[in-house]
This record gives sequence, C-alpha cells and structure tokens, in this order.
Amino acid sequence: MAQRYGRAIADALEQNGAIGPYEVMREFTRGLEGDYQAHHILEKAMAGRWQLTKELDNIPSVILTSAEHKRITKALDEAKKLFPKSKEGLWKAYEEVYAPHSHWLDAIKPYFGK
Repeated sequence: MAQRYGRAIADALEQNGAIGPYEVMREFTRGLEGDYQAHHILEKAMAGRWQLTKELDNIPSVILTSAEHKRITKALDEAKKLFPKSKEGLWKAYEEVYAPHSHWLDAIKPYFGK
C-alpha cells in the first residue's frame, strides 16, 4: 500500500489519528524506511504478559512518525515504572500516557474489561 501511494497516505493516516488492526496499519508503512511506523496501542508484549489477547496482529494500532513512536514508547516505559505490575497498573500507565489521545484508550478498553 505504502509503495503504491507513497508517504502521503501514511502521513494522512497519522495526521487524522486513524486506528486499525496492526496487520492493516503496518501495510501503510511498509517500505517507508521506518519514517512512519505502526504502533500497537496495547503493546504486544503487555497483551501477552497479561493474557489480554492472543490475536496480536489485530491489536488496535495507529501510524506514528519514527520520532513520535520513540517518544510514546519511552513515555510508556517510564509510566509503567510508576504503577504496580498488574493489569490495572498497566491501564493506569496507558491512561497517563494516552491522555491526549482519548480515542486510543477507547480502542483498548475492551481488553481491560472496561
């Protein structure tokens, strides 16, 4: 997809905050040299650790620039240190980091039984 439509489609999806399954969103970034990346809103490792889903390629995802992806990942790593290592602690970390993106939280609420 990205090869056919170029960076413009990845940029448009990033700008409008589109959410989709990881397996779909990664297709919009393929071949873009990492400038845009699909970000699992519910991190794959956390989904497995807390047994939130086995369908890792269907986890809601967004497209981010490389710089924004690094920033969000770092913020999540820091936030997870502040809360108990539990499913509820993970949710609190997501609430803190994703506060400016409430639609991201809405997309992963069902995994937390909310």
